[in-house]
Amino acid sequence: MITPFLLDENSRNNKTKFEFIYVYNGIKYEYGFVLDTQYVWEEYLYEYRSSKPSMIFERSNINTYRFTSKSKPQLSKIVDKNTSNKLFLATATSWNSDLTKDAYMWFSNMVNTYDSQNLEELMFKEFEKNDDSLNKFILHLLQKTDINITNFNYETNEQPKIMTSHQVIENGKKQEYELNYFDESNGTKRLFTYGPVFKNALENGKTIIIDEIDNALHPVMTKSLIEMFQNPNINKKSAQLIFNTHEISLLDLNL
Repeated sequence: MITPFLLDENSRNNKTKFEFIYVYNGIKYEYGFVLDTQYVWEEYLYEYRSSKPSMIFERSNINTYRFTSKSKPQLSKIVDKNTSNKLFLATATSWNSDLTKDAYMWFSNMVNTYDSQNLEELMFKEFEKNDDSLNKFILHLLQKTDINITNFNYETNEQPKIMTSHQVIENGKKQEYELNYFDESNGTKRLFTYGPVFKNALENGKTIIIDEIDNALHPVMTKSLIEMFQNPNINKKSAQLIFNTHEISLLDLNL
């Protein structure tokens, strides 16, 4: 159930509507529901196998359901399994409905939410897999955002360690200096932690939700990250990035 806005008496009793339009396994779905702190008041699921939507089910007044002649034989038997405070999409799928399974699996498999607390932990777990393609992706990400790291190495002995290589011009000559990951700026560390998340999303067409994407990042860096998802040569599987930000310069119609 939702948590209402607590600083306004009227808002505490209001219903909230959520609607999702998405594609899974080549089929476009439209799914939505209306709920408050106690009940699911409305819910609906449509699929597009042509230019027009076809109803799979509709729910109103908490426990009133409508089905088509195609979906009724299967889904009407599951209505009694559902409760007034539970989404029928989840209940029908848990009772092995093939009519709702794919629509449900998008939420289960294709949407990931991240905050600053779990990004670094996830990064170190991904490095343990020794995936060279992840190293290449992160290095590309760093260089795309103008970080002068030419390379980095991940080592795991008693504890995991990342050492970065920086190229510096001294007296007209190029010099390489190493830094421990934990001595890097917060912005550089943030870019490292975005590596596994962005790579997974772009390669698998996932929707990722990131809280305060611009935290510790210069606006130009944040802009570069967003542009990756808008570049069809990089985002070949229609991955989606949803985020909140305090950086108003990102409210750019060209972006």
